[in-house]
Amino acid sequence: MRSLEERIRSGLNEAADRIPAASAASRGRQPHPRRPAGVWMGVAAVGAVLILFAPLLFLDRSGEPASTPGSPVESIPSSDVVATADGYQFANPEHVRLQFTQSLTLTCESLEVVDSGGFDDFDLDIWIDHQAGFARLGFQYPDGSTYDLILEGTPDAWEGAWGSGTDLGRNAGCLERLEDDATDQSIAGWAFQDSSELWFTAYLQPVHLEDGNAVIIHEGRPTPAEEVGPQTYLAETTFPEGSHVRNEFVLDEPELRVMGEQRYIEVPGHFEASAGIEVLESGPTDLPPDIFDTSEFTPLWGDNPVVTTKGSG
Repeated sequence: MRSLEERIRSGLNEAADRIPAASAASRGRQPHPRRPAGVWMGVAAVGAVLILFAPLLFLDRSGEPASTPGSPVESIPSSDVVATADGYQFANPEHVRLQFTQSLTLTCESLEVVDSGGFDDFDLDIWIDHQAGFARLGFQYPDGSTYDLILEGTPDAWEGAWGSGTDLGRNAGCLERLEDDATDQSIAGWAFQDSSELWFTAYLQPVHLEDGNAVIIHEGRPTPAEEVGPQTYLAETTFPEGSHVRNEFVLDEPELRVMGEQRYIEVPGHFEASAGIEVLESGPTDLPPDIFDTSEFTPLWGDNPVVTTKGSG
């Protein structure tokens, strides 16, 4: 079982060939060499994300190449942020608490519908300490059950992952059966994590202003978003075949943290999805004791993973 990120990225090269107008902006990250050898949650194996959906996740929404470290930066509060070789990080431990809800419409013309019937909404706590090199995502579902994911390393360079509980987010999309019993499945919506922080990377690293845009780490990539109102920024693209992606972000007053988000994606003949995120709390924090302790967690990555215990220091 491959991770969510690998499943999505597997279609990028062919997608670039089929969508010439967008191919120049395609700069998807390379798959991490260590991903789950076998995901411990009960999910049917799939081959890759459908060609129509893959570019919507990793192409820059502005139609231009994404920002890279070293570009001129107009403003970033130095007291809360430190510069790194790969971009920017929060200087102190951070805590984000948010509420997520989504709505899906699956069309799947001439394709099979895949739908786990999981939850479309949940509360999420995110803890990240760049200095310690750990992040934790804790999901609480409407029935009171929980799923926790601990990641070791830094965003875009995770080295290990541990899980506790079961990912009950809705896993839905369209399934195409190929030759030799292979399958391609799209990922509709953002509720199913598959041992990944992919849908919530905007809350792991600071926003900064550059060339009049807010550069937000959206789905793992620095993405310019255009100002459309006070502390409100929009990243939107309509692709030649009719697919439409829209992400609107509301920032805090220093324009350093994402405090609200509206998501929308439509892939004609496949699905339509929208989601809202309300941030209830975001900012520097004192970490709870042992927040990154993995001793009671299941190791998720590696051929022979070993559980280790890591405290918050």
